[in-house]
Amino acid sequence: MLGTNTFVQLATAAVVNDNYLANQTSSSMRLETICWNIIIEGFEMDQRMKELVKRMTMRSLSKIQREHDFFAKKNIKVFEPSELNKGIYETERCRSCTDNLLNYIPLISTYTSKDPRTGKPTNTLQPYCIKCVERFQE
Repeated sequence: MLGTNTFVQLATAAVVNDNYLANQTSSSMRLETICWNIIIEGFEMDQRMKELVKRMTMRSLSKIQREHDFFAKKNIKVFEPSELNKGIYETERCRSCTDNLLNYIPLISTYTSKDPRTGKPTNTLQPYCIKCVERFQE
């Protein structure tokens, strides 16, 4: 059973994370991933902890819906990570602002390098957050 200390730690981390968001900086904690893993792993929780995790995952779902709507509006194709097979992990960080990325990870070709074997240009895909993608498209 996850005890009171864990609740206090997660609640404190959530407050700190909200402070980062309010100041438009990125957090080093991957709270979305932590909360989803708590649910996926089926950890036993008391009622207060369940309510906290539920609220945090509901915020995560809201964020995911906004991202989905953005991709639909911009007519951007969404791939499963297995379709890409490019060394993309389930959680990444934006290359520009270092924001934590989860679920939808936009990849943008930001620079072209030369293949050392052939000398031909090769596009390199890098992960970016929705805010940075919008900024690049302006």
